[in-house]
Amino acid sequence: MVSAVPEFSPSCADRLILLVARSLAFFPLAFALVGTPVPLRSQTPPALTTVGAIRILTPEQARQARPVRLTGIVTAISGWKNSFFVQDSTAGISVDRTDNADVKVGDLVEVTGASNAGLFAPTILASYVRVAGHTRLPPARRISYSDTFGGREDSQRIEVEGVVHSARITKLFERDILALRVELDGGEMGVLLQNFAGIDAGRLIDSTVRVRGVCSSSFNQRRQFLSVAMFVPDRGGIDVVQPANDDPFAAAATPLGNILQFGQPPHRVKVAGFVTYQIPGQALYLQDGHDGIRVQSSSNELIEPGRRVEAVGFPSTGDYSPVLKNGVFRVVGIGNPVKPQRVDARDVIFQKAGFLQVPYDGQLVQLQGKVVENLVQRGQRVLILRQGGEVFEATFQLSPPEGPGIELGSILLLTGICTVHTDANSDGSPRSFEILVRSSKDIAILEHASWWTPIHAQWVVLLLVMLLLSLSAWLAIVRREDRLRALTVTDPLTGLYNRRGFFMLAERQWQSAARRKDSMLLFYIDVNRFKEINDTLGHKEGDLALLTVAAALRECFRKSDIVARIGGDEFAVMVPEDSADTRTLLERRLAKTLEQSNEKRGVTPHLSLSMGVLRCDNSMKTLCIEDLLAQADALMFREKRRYQAGIRGVAEQPLALA
Repeated sequence: MVSAVPEFSPSCADRLILLVARSLAFFPLAFALVGTPVPLRSQTPPALTTVGAIRILTPEQARQARPVRLTGIVTAISGWKNSFFVQDSTAGISVDRTDNADVKVGDLVEVTGASNAGLFAPTILASYVRVAGHTRLPPARRISYSDTFGGREDSQRIEVEGVVHSARITKLFERDILALRVELDGGEMGVLLQNFAGIDAGRLIDSTVRVRGVCSSSFNQRRQFLSVAMFVPDRGGIDVVQPANDDPFAAAATPLGNILQFGQPPHRVKVAGFVTYQIPGQALYLQDGHDGIRVQSSSNELIEPGRRVEAVGFPSTGDYSPVLKNGVFRVVGIGNPVKPQRVDARDVIFQKAGFLQVPYDGQLVQLQGKVVENLVQRGQRVLILRQGGEVFEATFQLSPPEGPGIELGSILLLTGICTVHTDANSDGSPRSFEILVRSSKDIAILEHASWWTPIHAQWVVLLLVMLLLSLSAWLAIVRREDRLRALTVTDPLTGLYNRRGFFMLAERQWQSAARRKDSMLLFYIDVNRFKEINDTLGHKEGDLALLTVAAALRECFRKSDIVARIGGDEFAVMVPEDSADTRTLLERRLAKTLEQSNEKRGVTPHLSLSMGVLRCDNSMKTLCIEDLLAQADALMFREKRRYQAGIRGVAEQPLALA
């Protein structure tokens, strides 16, 4: 084990240059004594001799190509062109180079080159790499998942421990690697094993492993951290702490209703049930009695509904009920198809004894509704239906034949999987549901929208005569139907668009802007300390806070802009970027308007917002609005962390009514 990496030792040529430089330094003084001015030449900055000195450079400083001469140990080969990671006694860093010198993990190398800003963190652009020997790798520092956030451990040799959730062979920079997903305490990390000869990847799944390698960050084009992975040179960097069972199906089956209950270990579990629905290559739905579950699986093996299946996977939180991730399954019996339960829409989500009840999530159900909207989104047919006062969605794959034509106003009887959605931005309570329709055979038209018959034709002639008298009544009916449709895309509290309305309208506006090569601004806005307002001042005051923010957004943005409350205390706005100053002007206007609203509102401390603003230009034309919103959300989250860090730095002011 090498405890310290030797410092760079200047060569004889370097010493000669230094001696000449010191001699030349005498001449300006000599000429000054005789009255002859000598211009002073700019001095070359001293070479950087440690990794730590390079890593603290700002991107602007690193771009100045500061000279670098250092010695370190090669800890991993990244595979990107000729780059590798090197670490000395101070830190680790990525080295890009122009030569093709062969270096291996564990080589002691002398690197000569210049600093570079890199795409995320500072790097070295090497002009010369010399292998001075071979030694042991530096010790890996044990870290937790939270230590990696923000890229703090980028390029450092680290050690983590977790459970392997998936293993697959893929390509990285034209090289075969074994890609593992390891669940740590707090998050998931990708492990890229470069030399995996002799490893049974399947037996690693569900094993508890200790992994040593070099931390690598994933980032966007704005140098912002996204996720973390680890380069592991060979199998010596992985120790199996607790091996997985040789036969994952040998364990006793866990009842579907007991998944993710208190005290369960973080390993995969076995379940059993009857197949109700399958999306090949994505998911398999199982039901046992009145319990159902979604098993996420990449298998394309087709399973007929009604087959009894055993599945093994890792429990994870779904939209409302748990799911099994990275699942595998096998058929163990033949049974009758599960009989759907006939339900009313009002009974899917209802309140009882002060708690919301959701009795049918994940189960095969049958219910009817009137079609109020018929859309195509992401290769799926989406129907928006109403039954009484309840509005819900039904989705099915667009695979020919599509089945009978469905017109607005038709009354349908649907059979499918009930899937409940939650408001993930607030308390996770169930808010809506949809029906996953398996095929066109599960759609029965009870009543067609069209009523044109010969008898009705006679009535039409009569109605044409009375058209002027009935026009006002007809307009009232049209307005009522328009209001009904608006309910499906409008937030009932603020009157802004809801999440569904935002996605429908923003997607159209974004696609139109992308075709015109116009730029858009996407605002993702979160109300600071909103949960504290609800908990301290009550939900009524929380609703008033949301109404205040909504009013400020209406005042600051145009009617043509898409302004929405997408859930809880989070809002989204999409506007055209009319000029380079659009973003600055809108942010200032919103801050001023909110400040004026705070003075009228009389609650301390004043409302404030954390806001992420994403500029959507033609380079992002392949991204959908959901992907863009996720990026804006990440920007907002970074601002949120800064705000929270600011609150912790001072005495926190309690909430109180003025």
